[in-house]
Amino acid sequence: MKKLTTATAALLFSATTALGGTLTYVDPEPVVYTPTPAPAFNWTGGYVGLFGGMVHGSNYWETPAGSESDPDDWSGTPWGLMLGYNMQRNGMVFGGEFDITGRTISAASTTSATFGCNVGGECFTDVDRLMSLRARVGVAQDRTMFYGTAGVAFGRVTGTSIDGAGDTVVHGQENRTGWAAGIGLEHAVNDRFTVRGEYIHTNLGSTALPDDCGVDCFTDVSFGVIRLGGAFRF
Repeated sequence: MKKLTTATAALLFSATTALGGTLTYVDPEPVVYTPTPAPAFNWTGGYVGLFGGMVHGSNYWETPAGSESDPDDWSGTPWGLMLGYNMQRNGMVFGGEFDITGRTISAASTTSATFGCNVGGECFTDVDRLMSLRARVGVAQDRTMFYGTAGVAFGRVTGTSIDGAGDTVVHGQENRTGWAAGIGLEHAVNDRFTVRGEYIHTNLGSTALPDDCGVDCFTDVSFGVIRLGGAFRF
């Protein structure tokens, strides 16, 4: 009996010794939570928006012989409506845009020593019904896109002066087709609204002004507009 008790005690001591290592408490590894990154912004989709701007450049009347009026700066604060569609492939954005300007821009060049509008005074050039249809190609960095744009432009050009009786004389009026091109930067404030700044240069070519000018007058219509705008995406 004594031998059995001694053997049992030895067996229990051995088991306890063998299990001693496994009974030691070990702190578990901390669980690190890695949030799922938000998906990158995608520019694909249609949009409609408004813009306002400031025009710059100058205008004057001239003749084939080289006589010309003193130039005057374009004036006006053009604003309008734009709508378009974008498609994004990787970091490139391709699209098209149509815009229409709702205000007339004007210049009033003055008589020079060799040139007079009617009986003298100012030669007024007005541009209204201005529209453009342009392609856009951009490079997107998530919610910010730098782009270039170019396409066709349309507008009505009217040349007038004031005669000695104070009446308006229309020297010529033409619906002109030309080109428009520029660069811009656009940023998506959220998934539905973007803001932009851009420069668009428009050239409508040469407009003939034959009536009551005394000679075959013409004017080259070219100007730039710095525009700020915002658009809603859909």
